[in-house]
Amino acid sequence: MPENRVEDFSALWGKAGFRPETGEFPLNLILYGPPGTGKTHRALRYALSLASGLPLPQLEVLSPAEQQALQAQHEKKGQIAIVSFHPGFAYEDFIQGLRPNIQAGTLLFEKRDGILKIMADKARLYQEQGQALAGIENIPFADLLNLFLSQHLDPDTEEIELSLHAPHRIFQSFQIFEIGSECLYFRRRTRRNILKKERKVLKIGKLEKYFLKEKTASDKEALFYQSLGQDLRAFAQKLRLPAKTASVPRFVLVIDEINRADTALVFGELLSLLDADKRLGATQALQLQLPSGDSLSLPANLYLIGTMNTADHSIQRLDTALRRRFVFEAVYPEPALVQDATLRQVMLQMNQWLLQETNEKGRLIGQALFWQKNAQDLPFIFNQQLIPLLEDYFPQQPEKLKALLKHLGLPWQEEGPNIWVVAPPSS
Repeated sequence: MPENRVEDFSALWGKAGFRPETGEFPLNLILYGPPGTGKTHRALRYALSLASGLPLPQLEVLSPAEQQALQAQHEKKGQIAIVSFHPGFAYEDFIQGLRPNIQAGTLLFEKRDGILKIMADKARLYQEQGQALAGIENIPFADLLNLFLSQHLDPDTEEIELSLHAPHRIFQSFQIFEIGSECLYFRRRTRRNILKKERKVLKIGKLEKYFLKEKTASDKEALFYQSLGQDLRAFAQKLRLPAKTASVPRFVLVIDEINRADTALVFGELLSLLDADKRLGATQALQLQLPSGDSLSLPANLYLIGTMNTADHSIQRLDTALRRRFVFEAVYPEPALVQDATLRQVMLQMNQWLLQETNEKGRLIGQALFWQKNAQDLPFIFNQQLIPLLEDYFPQQPEKLKALLKHLGLPWQEEGPNIWVVAPPSS
C-alpha cells in the first residue's frame, strides 16, 4: 500500500453547501455515493427533519423506535412519501396518466394522478392556507375534499372508514375504497361489523351541494351524503384558524435510485417548475397545463430528495437540465460506524485498495454491509454480498478479486469459475 493512503474517507466528502443540522435544506437535493453508504437512511432523516420541524441534532436524541414512529406519523399525514425509480417507471406514474378501470363489464380509462402531483397538490393547499385564509369559501371544494380524504386515508389498506352521524337500524359506517375524478366508490358496514361486498357511488358534484346545505335528504343514499358533508364542514371549520397560529407544513418526496429511470421522460415538462423562482408564490412562478387540462405547480413547501448509486455505470445518467436544478451531497463510507474492530479494518483496507485500483470514488463499499456483524460473519458477507458486487466492479478479471482477498489476508478457494472466502483473516 502507498505511504499516503487515506485513513478515513472524510477527505472525499467536500462541503454540502447547506446546513442540514440547522434545518436548512435546498428544495431539490440528491445524495450520491457508492452502495451501502446509507444514502436512503440519510434521505429519510432529512425528510423527517423537514416534516417534523426538528433539527437533526434533536432527532438524533430520539431512539430508533421513536424516530420510526415519528416518521410513520408524518407518512400517515401525507407529508413524507417514498418512491423508487426503475427502468419501467414513467411520466404517468410520476405526474398523471390514464389507468384502466373495469366497471360493470365495461373497460373505462380514468385519469389518475401520480405521486408527484398528489404531493404537490397537498403541499399547495397548505401553502395557500398559510398565505391567506379567511374562510372555507377560499378553498375550492375539490381541493378541500382531496385534503380531507388524504388525511383520513389508512396507509395500510388505502381505504377511508367514516362513521355515520345519524343513527341507522342496519349500518354504522361506510368505507371509501376508490376515488375517481367524478365519483367516490364506497361499501357499507353493518352494526354486526359485516362489510358488504358492493360498489356504491357518491357523486362529487352532488356531495358539494350537501356540503353547502343546498340539498336535503331525498334518496336512499342521502344518509351517506349528509354524513360526509357534515364531516367536510367540520374539517373546513378547522381550516378557518388564522395562518399565524402555525407554520406551513413541509412535504417531502424521497426518490430512491433516481438515476435508474429515464429522468428526462419521467419529469417531462415539470423540469421548468423545479427552480426556486418558478415555485408557487415566487416572483416568476409558473403553472403548467397537463395534457388532461389539469394545472400543475410546485409550491415552495414541497422538497425533493433523491438518492443515486454511483457504482453502477449501466444505469441512466442524469439529464443535464435536471442535474443543474439539484444540489448534490456526496455520501462516502464511514468506517467509524462499524462497531467490530476487525470488520472496520477490513472495510478500511478494502476501500483503500479499491481507490488505488479504480481511481474512482464512486466504486467504494459502504458500511451498511458490516453493521451488527463480527469477524466470523466475513465469509458470509463476502460470498453472499461483496464478491458479486466486486465481480461487477472487475468483470472477467478474477485475478483482481484474488489480489484483493490476498491483500486482506482472507483465505479463499476456487470452485470452477467461482471464488469463495472460507474463513476470517488469521489473527
